[in-house]
Amino acid sequence: MKAAAMRGNLAMVVYLEDLGYWSPHVLRWACTAGQLHVAEFANDRETTRSLGAGTINDVVRSGNFPVLRFLHENGYDGFSDEAVDIAAARGDVATVRFLNDKRRLRGTCNAMLGAVDHNHVEIVRYLDKHCRANDIAGSLRRAAACGHLELVTYFCSHYEGETLLVGALEAARRSLRVVASRTQRERLEAVIAHLQRLRPTPPADDAACTIQ
Repeated sequence: MKAAAMRGNLAMVVYLEDLGYWSPHVLRWACTAGQLHVAEFANDRETTRSLGAGTINDVVRSGNFPVLRFLHENGYDGFSDEAVDIAAARGDVATVRFLNDKRRLRGTCNAMLGAVDHNHVEIVRYLDKHCRANDIAGSLRRAAACGHLELVTYFCSHYEGETLLVGALEAARRSLRVVASRTQRERLEAVIAHLQRLRPTPPADDAACTIQ
């Protein structure tokens, strides 16, 4: 039954059910494999709307948006901020927006950090507008360390503070000391140059600076 559900073989699922081999896990198997037609069949036989966060997260992780929407529309539970974090790291804008609009989920600080790691600029902008759990200082440092100039520019144009700039510069310089790729070195050098232009005369004691 599991193999049939996960492969989307609805005829076999129906046949096995007729033989009495039904399993309460068919819906979960179908959803995590992205088999919407099997999930719809299993939904008609469900007596509970409890799936759990693990199943929802697996659906988000695999990028099966139609299945995710189906589960929402049929009242299943298990939706959590962690699902937003996963979608953000994947660059799945549609899912991030859907979870925000339909489930009122904003994600944790890990949502923006994950989006920054993978240079998902659109998601970072969206989370900055809609999520209050963001770690802006940490996200800027992460963007600088990764050499993501567009994100560094975005953060610096929306947030001010000497400590923010110092932290970003230190993060970029640390990365520059260890990277081997010429392309990545050039990206980091561009980030450092941009940050230095914003901070032309750094104070002698960076540690004494505070966020404005």
